[in-house]
Amino acid sequence: RPTATPRFPYPAPILLGPPDDAFFEGEAPVLLNWASVGILAKDEWYVVRVRYTRQGETKEVEEWVKATSWRLLSSLRPTSDEAPRFYQWDVIVMRHAGAGKGVAISPRSETRRFRWSP
Repeated sequence: RPTATPRFPYPAPILLGPPDDAFFEGEAPVLLNWASVGILAKDEWYVVRVRYTRQGETKEVEEWVKATSWRLLSSLRPTSDEAPRFYQWDVIVMRHAGAGKGVAISPRSETRRFRWSP
């Protein structure tokens, strides 16, 4: 008997910007944004994941937001003595389950990349 595919109450968020393989330089602000999936309940959040490699170590930043955008923190910018960094990001809708945990209530968006140069 086939197993039923789980259904989510929301579709995967659609990423709007920046476009895939965008390039940022210096102190240029990096704003990630996506289309709304609907009105989120009090315990529902967009969870933005940003991954990058620094000095050979992969880092991941996760931010829970209600808005349909998030500006990268200046602390994520490469320093002047570093090579340009490549970043990957995606968004998912989660229901907060306490203690920093959540339950996915949408599929994960596509993954996009961008490069940030000091």
